[in-house]
Amino acid sequence: MKLEKTEVKSIDEIQKEIINSATFYNVIFFQPGTSTRLSQSFESLKVAKEYSKILLSEANRIRSAMFYATCEDGRSALYGTMNRDLVWKPVFEETT
Repeated sequence: MKLEKTEVKSIDEIQKEIINSATFYNVIFFQPGTSTRLSQSFESLKVAKEYSKILLSEANRIRSAMFYATCEDGRSALYGTMNRDLVWKPVFEETT
């Protein structure tokens, strides 16, 4: 989609563009009470979700995982989250 100089894309359009062109996914694991974050990068969203399910199921202080889609030029957008109940919540409705 080509924009005129006076047009601006909405944040949702930009995020969807990044998500659709993602080349890898960064997962940030949130631990309450600490500023330390665990993170891991994956080439596959499916592998990222499976790894997160394992980590969130273990007896640890990790409360949730935040998934960021990252495209080749380094731009990132929040793709979705997963909590300790292993509930996946995408930012945008997913199509299969």
